[in-house]
Amino acid sequence: MIYEVKVLDVEKVTEDISLIKVEKPEGFNFIPGQHIMIRIGEDSRPFTIASSSDDQEVEFLVKGVGTFSNKLSELKKDDSIVLLEPFGEMFNFDKYSDSDLAFVAGGSGITPFMSILRYVKNNNLKNKIDLFYFNKSFIPYESELRELNKLDNINIELCLTRPSSSWTGKTGYLTKELIQKANPKSRTWFICGPSKMIDSTIKLLEDEQVNPDNVKYEGWSMSSKEKTKMEKNKLYKCEICGNVAQMVEGKPIPLMCCGQEMQEMPEKTEEEGNEKHKPVMEINGNEVTVKVGSVLHPMEDAHYIEMIQVFQGNKIVAMKQLLPGEEPVAKFVLDDIEGLTAKAFCNIHGFWKN
Repeated sequence: MIYEVKVLDVEKVTEDISLIKVEKPEGFNFIPGQHIMIRIGEDSRPFTIASSSDDQEVEFLVKGVGTFSNKLSELKKDDSIVLLEPFGEMFNFDKYSDSDLAFVAGGSGITPFMSILRYVKNNNLKNKIDLFYFNKSFIPYESELRELNKLDNINIELCLTRPSSSWTGKTGYLTKELIQKANPKSRTWFICGPSKMIDSTIKLLEDEQVNPDNVKYEGWSMSSKEKTKMEKNKLYKCEICGNVAQMVEGKPIPLMCCGQEMQEMPEKTEEEGNEKHKPVMEINGNEVTVKVGSVLHPMEDAHYIEMIQVFQGNKIVAMKQLLPGEEPVAKFVLDDIEGLTAKAFCNIHGFWKN
C-alpha cells in the first residue's frame, strides 16, 4: 500500500535537525516503535515514526545528514511525499505492552521511544518505563519529555555530553549507577543510537547480569562485535523483513535488523538480474498488468522483487510494494494508458525497465 500525503509543517529545531509533520491518511496504521519508508521521486529511505499511533498526524525527526535527509529538511508546507507500509519488529510495542521497559537513546535514536511514550500516555497505560537519553548539546522534545517525566510510571533522565553553560541538568554518559536505578534484571532493554553507545550500554548490562535475551538494540552503524563478523563487499539480508545491506569501505551498515543478525547472501550478478527481472506489461482496456519473471523467496535465496512502478513519462502513475516472496505481479486500473512504461526493483540488482 502506498500513501501520497501532504506536508503539514516543517520545524527547524536546530541547524541540522528538522521536525516534519505530515497528514495521516485513512487506513494508515502502525505500531509504536515501527519504521516507515519515505519516498521522494525514485529515492526512498526508512525513518522511525515519532508520533503515537493514535495521533492525527505522522511525525518524523530528521537529521540533515546525506542527500535524502536534506531533501526532507527542505520540504515546505503542502508539498507531497509518499509513505509506504510501516515495518519493523525490533521495537514493536505490541510485543511488550504488558512489560516493564527501559530505553537508552542517543541523538535521533529518541524517535521510536517518543512514539511509545506518547502512546503510553494517551492510553493511560501503567507500564513502568525508564528512559535514559543522551545527546551532545541539545534535547529535542525537552519540554514534552519533562511533562512525561511527571507521570507516576515514567522516569526520564536527560543528559548532555557537551552542554552549554546554561545547562543545569545531568552531564556525561550512561553509568552503572543510573542503570541500577532501573532495577535492570526486571526490565526489557531497548537501545537505539550510535555504535559506541550501544557497545558501552551492552557492557554495562552484561556487568549487571541482565539476560541477553532481554536486550534489544538498533543503530545506524555497527557495534564493534558486529564489525568483526562482516566482510567487505558481501551482501547481508534480514530473514524477517527482507532488508538487504552491504559492507563497503568506509561505510558500515547495521548488521542487526528486526532484533536478529542479518545473514550473508550468495553472490548474484547483474547479468542474472537483467535476465530474470525485466518487467512485462499487458494492457487490456484500462487494466494494466505488470509481471516480473523468476522471483525467489529470500528465505531460500538472496534476491526478490521489492517494488513495481508504472510511469507515464517521468511521472509515477501507479506503484505496488511487494512483501518478500510475494508473487511479482501488479494490477492497476488507469484512466490514461498512453505512453506507459514499467520498472521493477530487485533488492539486489536494482531497476529494470521494460
